[in-house]
Amino acid sequence: MPPRASPRPEFLVDRSLGSAIAADIEAIGYTVHTLESMYGRQQAMLVSDTQWLTDSAGPGWLVLTKDKRIRRKPLERERIVTTRAKVFCLTSGSLKGDEQRRIVMACLPAIVTASQVDGPFVYTMGRSGIRRLW
Repeated sequence: MPPRASPRPEFLVDRSLGSAIAADIEAIGYTVHTLESMYGRQQAMLVSDTQWLTDSAGPGWLVLTKDKRIRRKPLERERIVTTRAKVFCLTSGSLKGDEQRRIVMACLPAIVTASQVDGPFVYTMGRSGIRRLW
């Protein structure tokens, strides 16, 4: 499917990535949502992956996470498909915060380009860029 013209994307940064990445993306002009901004501090730690996937996919936000297992968990996978979510996962969940930030920020232009087609899809983000998994 060819890319479609779309407004500037908005992001949901999962709690697994922390607030520094959200701040970095926001600093370059994007609207960024976090679980804390959506649900409040206490509820953010308790909300299920299926719930925040649903809530972020509805408005079409791009999901950034380091939980690459999310694509294999049956309930989460089903939610990605049914909500047509656009998910980008780090290839390694064990990277230190600074390396995570470098990778996400380096991949951001490619993420924005890839997001211009309809979901559902899952991409990985790594040192060599992004790669579509499904």
